[in-house]
Amino acid sequence: MHYNLTLPEKLSGGAPERGLSVRMNFVLLGAILLLGIAIRYYQLGYFSIWYDEGFTINYAYNFAWSLRFLSVDLSSDPPLLPAMTHFWYRLALSQGLTPGSESFDAFIRLLPFAFSVALLPLVYVLTRMLVADARVALAATLICALSPYHLFYAQELKPYSLYAMLVVAAAILHLQALRSDKTWIWLCYGLLLTLSLYSHFIAAWNILLFNAHVIFVQIQEKKIRWGWVYSQVAAFLLCLPVIVMAARISGIYENATTIYALSPDLKQPFISFKTFFAGYSAAVGFYHAIFLLALALLGVGLFYMRKRPVHLGFYLFYGALPIVGNVVFWQLRTLPIYEHRLFIVCSVYVFIVVAYAVFQLPRKAQYAVLAAYIILTPIFLFDYYRQNFHPLETHRMGVRQKVDSRSVAAYLREAASEENAVILHAAHFTFYPMRHYLWGTDFAQHNVYHDEGELHGTLGSYPHRPLWESYQALPVYLGEATAGHNEIWFVQSWWEPHETPEHVARMLDWLEAEFRVVDSHEFYGITLHQYRRPSVEGMAY
Repeated sequence: MHYNLTLPEKLSGGAPERGLSVRMNFVLLGAILLLGIAIRYYQLGYFSIWYDEGFTINYAYNFAWSLRFLSVDLSSDPPLLPAMTHFWYRLALSQGLTPGSESFDAFIRLLPFAFSVALLPLVYVLTRMLVADARVALAATLICALSPYHLFYAQELKPYSLYAMLVVAAAILHLQALRSDKTWIWLCYGLLLTLSLYSHFIAAWNILLFNAHVIFVQIQEKKIRWGWVYSQVAAFLLCLPVIVMAARISGIYENATTIYALSPDLKQPFISFKTFFAGYSAAVGFYHAIFLLALALLGVGLFYMRKRPVHLGFYLFYGALPIVGNVVFWQLRTLPIYEHRLFIVCSVYVFIVVAYAVFQLPRKAQYAVLAAYIILTPIFLFDYYRQNFHPLETHRMGVRQKVDSRSVAAYLREAASEENAVILHAAHFTFYPMRHYLWGTDFAQHNVYHDEGELHGTLGSYPHRPLWESYQALPVYLGEATAGHNEIWFVQSWWEPHETPEHVARMLDWLEAEFRVVDSHEFYGITLHQYRRPSVEGMAY
């Protein structure tokens, strides 16, 4: 029988291997799924909506069923999750939930929660397609279920859990289509690839690698798989609008003059690998321990695959190449956007190799490794639940504190006058969340600046004025923003919310010189300052 050098068959399990009954296998899988659900549901709405989620909600609120939803004047993100959020938001309102409440935020976050939960059985199925031993599939699913990294995106209204679910489902159909060559499977596969690109632009890497794999198979077989051709032609045509959108957004980023992201170096793949298992935890000693354990297991897994070059190449191709490729790619761009969250699909392949490695070890070593993982992981989960994130940006690119915008908005609803008050934001970091939390009110809100350099710096971070104007987010000069208002409420926060940049300090100095200081209120990550015009009398505070 001819052995296909580009299509992996099932790897055998470890030795000695103890088989699991079908019933026991499903009982354990069910227990893992329940554990994953519990971890993801706990405190689902506890933290306030933060900047990225706030933008998703604002985009969803303005969503229109026309090609305009693909306009770069409305978003720098693909539209699939915002389209879903549009209907989900309306459903929340129809159920009597109030924007600004914890229950509303929990309901809204049920979308990424559901996608993350759905990913777990897909990890099991994908692993079973690659490895004969059911214990490996259960272990890979358990690692994913407990992963604080996956937990983060199960509770964030961004497309990462949706993207991961779609691409892993596509990976399953990818293998099944290669093995059966049935046209209907190829077409379903093409549909999933299309949806994945509409969920996140990073899916272009997965689509590229999937197609490269199919081309390798066809070269070896000296045969064209027409079902694949039809599916990819259809997917390309369906994806054309979002491809054009991605190209325009890429051009906008290339014109950026405010470079706020770090250029990735050779350390970043290792930090991403650590993040898969430890999340964004600041527990240095413990994350070093799990990093070394996981790295050793990865080495063991790849070592045992050395005699099966198909599998070795398969995992390196899908698990490592996107990470390494992004390090190289973002070295060549003006504004590097290397973020650990972009590699959530790569983490699944890493989990499979690590799980496979566990069962190559002697029985006692298997128990020791699993026990170590189960003991260490709650430390990182606890750090997530209390937002104890790593202080270095290289360890949490694209991750910020979820400051308490909900409590600030609740206070403003009680204390501020909608007719006379204006709410000023030191940064657009709090602007979008506060628009969500003050839904249904008539408060005037502005991002503000003190000097022209601040305005140019903001626009330089994303140099496309129409998008800022679409959401009334374009910064306004302090003097103009306060004109005609007797009450001024200044929301002091920043991307690093416990820091006060110099330009924010200058804004505070200007406000104190022009207005009477009434009070200040501290919230998590936000200080709310209250001012009043000196000439206005008679209001009690």
